[in-house]
Amino acid sequence: MMGFLGSIAPGRRGERGRIGTTTTCVVVGPQTQVRRPRVQTDRSKFVSGVAVKEEQKQDEVVSDNSGVVGASRREGIVFRGIVIFADYLSDLIVLDIFERVECRLDLFLVLLGSSAAFVFADLSSGIYYWFAHNYGSRATPFVGSEIQKARTLHSQHRKPQRKRLVEGSLNSRTSAEYTKDDFFINVGNHCLVSIPILTILAGWQPNNLALEAFCVMFISLMAILPQLNRWATIDSPPFLIGLIRQFGLLGSLSRYDSRADVQTDNYCVGNFWNHVLDREQVFRRIERSLYIASDGWLVPRTWRSQTLPKADAMIIRTVKRRGKRNTE
Repeated sequence: MMGFLGSIAPGRRGERGRIGTTTTCVVVGPQTQVRRPRVQTDRSKFVSGVAVKEEQKQDEVVSDNSGVVGASRREGIVFRGIVIFADYLSDLIVLDIFERVECRLDLFLVLLGSSAAFVFADLSSGIYYWFAHNYGSRATPFVGSEIQKARTLHSQHRKPQRKRLVEGSLNSRTSAEYTKDDFFINVGNHCLVSIPILTILAGWQPNNLALEAFCVMFISLMAILPQLNRWATIDSPPFLIGLIRQFGLLGSLSRYDSRADVQTDNYCVGNFWNHVLDREQVFRRIERSLYIASDGWLVPRTWRSQTLPKADAMIIRTVKRRGKRNTE
């Protein structure tokens, strides 16, 4: 008999991966050749080490989130109380204003102060979100978590498909969770800051109705700024908010640069200041001035954008050359 094909021994098969050994014995004449066993593995388990690491990270995130559910509920209750108390103080001031209105001139002063408050609150919201997007981080003293939340809210509204973790946010909440209809958590910290100011205003009661109306309206708008930002960008806002957006008083499309992960224009929640600030390049000029004054230390995130103006690129090169000369 010139040749003989030996037996094939099947190996054990596990639950996750099928691993078997195949041994082939070939007999040729008086000599026997035994080939090394071939291991059959399920390569889908070992496609990439990165996938395994990402799964481990997801497991860690799930375990972390499951451990803070109770803390999130307690946080929601605390924020609810803060918002209700701030609203109570503002209502007292508003009732005092209406009680003191006696003629048309007083009503005109109230409307004038409220309109001026809206204008300045819109400008303040633009400065706040511009700073949060370009210079703020979770390491910023006192307002680090709020700045990170502001960046997350703004970026998530422009790119809702992104679901990344928020660094430094409260209780490791994800960016998608901040866009849910959680009014009290969104505005809780802002209302907490407004409570001392509203308390002083309620005890002060200025004689000028326009000034009192301006103060209470400005503080109230800044207190609910995160929610106004959400209402300005969601697809299906409440009926009243949708009506305000149709008149152009709230909400505006913005250019969001995905590469730089930063918003490049239209920082104001309302539409009163956006056109003027973007047309005159006010924020870009402030960024250049801060960059030159700090000798290249303050670099805004906007400058990582693909659409970096040539003037900014020239300023960067000039400051770098100046730094090299100083070191020499």
